[in-house]
Amino acid sequence: MNAVLGMAQGLSRRALRPFVVSLRQVGFEGEIHLFVADLDGDAIDELRLHGVELHRFRHLHLDLHGGRVLQPYDRRLAPLHSMYPRLAALASLAANDRLRASARAMATISLAINARFFHYYDFLLDAVDRYEQVLLTDVRDVLFQRDPFGDPLDSRVRCFLEDAAYTIGTHHMNADWVRATYGEEGLSRLAAHPISCVGVTMGVAGGVLDYLEAMVRELTRLPRQIWGSDTAAHNRVCHDGLVPGLELVANGAGPVLTMGGGDWRDLVELQDGLLVDVGGRPFAVLHQYDRDERTAEALLAGITGD
Repeated sequence: MNAVLGMAQGLSRRALRPFVVSLRQVGFEGEIHLFVADLDGDAIDELRLHGVELHRFRHLHLDLHGGRVLQPYDRRLAPLHSMYPRLAALASLAANDRLRASARAMATISLAINARFFHYYDFLLDAVDRYEQVLLTDVRDVLFQRDPFGDPLDSRVRCFLEDAAYTIGTHHMNADWVRATYGEEGLSRLAAHPISCVGVTMGVAGGVLDYLEAMVRELTRLPRQIWGSDTAAHNRVCHDGLVPGLELVANGAGPVLTMGGGDWRDLVELQDGLLVDVGGRPFAVLHQYDRDERTAEALLAGITGD
């Protein structure tokens, strides 16, 4: 059996439908596990209708006057941020599995983009023997055109590259994320490498667990968390050889097409409402498909079930 893991926080039924409907529409019969928070009843009903297994999570926060919210990594608490990893480590000292205990502690305080990796790791530790392959994926901006596990897998873990026109150092946003996360020295080390997208990773279950362990170790040692630190940590894991058997797949050369940059238009054709590669085969996973409004409209026309 195969499994898809994702996180959905504060998403509406309308936002969730393309992901879950398209995944079932292409014939995927494995398990779908979403870690969820702040979903209304309509969204929950939609997910349950399609057999999604829900894992509710809580995030530590303080409700302030006027509807404002104070979260652990709020800028107003910046002097405390470097203490969080040490406190999580101290809280895990008595645990049999200290990394898992640290991950559970960090999951409650981390930014959601980072917390998802802690949740996935904690879940897969108990479930790894149940699955053949596992897909970790974004939810809001992902669409499926065929079963993501339909192709033979010739590596333990596959991560997917973005627009080939950029490196980490030449893409301002990615450079800023790495610099803010690892400093100038970290950026210098990663600057010449291509950008790997953190939104979609897949592989054999044991390989994905190895990847998650590496991500957990990276994220638990960060002195601060910012938007984009998940991407920075992911690229360090990919490019510094922290996961045995990890393969980096060029955009458009595998089952995943990442559509946030501009190069994807040169790699595809739109045929009968599907994006296909140069050989005429539909990509299994379209990530960031909503970045181009006209293309998104054509793709969504094939989603049924209303």
